[in-house]
Amino acid sequence: MSSIDDTGIPERAYRWIFFGVVLYFALVGYSAVANEPLAMLAATVIFGVIAIGLGVVLYRQSGGEPSPTLAAAIFLTLGGFLQFAFLATGQSVIDDLSSLAVFAGVGLYLYTVWSDN
Repeated sequence: MSSIDDTGIPERAYRWIFFGVVLYFALVGYSAVANEPLAMLAATVIFGVIAIGLGVVLYRQSGGEPSPTLAAAIFLTLGGFLQFAFLATGQSVIDDLSSLAVFAGVGLYLYTVWSDN
């Protein structure tokens, strides 16, 4: 049976996010070494899924209350959806915006963790 944290998020959600991050970096590495575009496409999809998934988890943790955690959730979710918009359009500016949104979300999350300690 899976344990659930204080916000009602199953522990397996965290495991899936961790697995997704490991898989993402493995695919990026493989794509770079083997020059395999399909691996990079898969990594791009996983990047979007991870960003949205982490955004949902952080939103649940924030309880919807205005906070850096909520802002991180919004930026991560936005970055994930922008990643899928990039896949649909191929516009590099959308890919850049996606990366910036995810970077901002991760930065806000790190700030939250740092300020809580």
